[in-house]
Amino acid sequence: MKKILSLFAIVAGICFFVSCSKNTPKSVTEKFVSALKDKEYSKAIDMCQFSDSMDEQKKQELVGFMEQKVSKSFEKKGGISDFSIDGEEVTEDGNTAKVTYTLKFGNGETSQETTNLVKVDDEWKIDGGK
Repeated sequence: MKKILSLFAIVAGICFFVSCSKNTPKSVTEKFVSALKDKEYSKAIDMCQFSDSMDEQKKQELVGFMEQKVSKSFEKKGGISDFSIDGEEVTEDGNTAKVTYTLKFGNGETSQETTNLVKVDDEWKIDGGK
């Protein structure tokens, strides 16, 4: 019995690792929101595709903005305590997608959000616009 449980645990771990390593709109959104939750704004920005080039100076300016505005907005609500993915829609051509998710805050509030994604060089990125 212990061998069966051990084997099951190994198989489950492998399946979890493989599913987490996939680059899907859902997985990218999960990583993006986790980075926001953990205040890893530079990591979150690296997951985005911007129509303008993003040099290091622009990236640092955006990180500073997120630290000042986004972080304070989340902190007023007690921070992001959890989130859940509600849906994923990929367009017929497979190049854009929308993922809806719910943010749960420390003060009990929730907020439903939608993130647009774009496929760049066969990898999904958060559509950062300009």
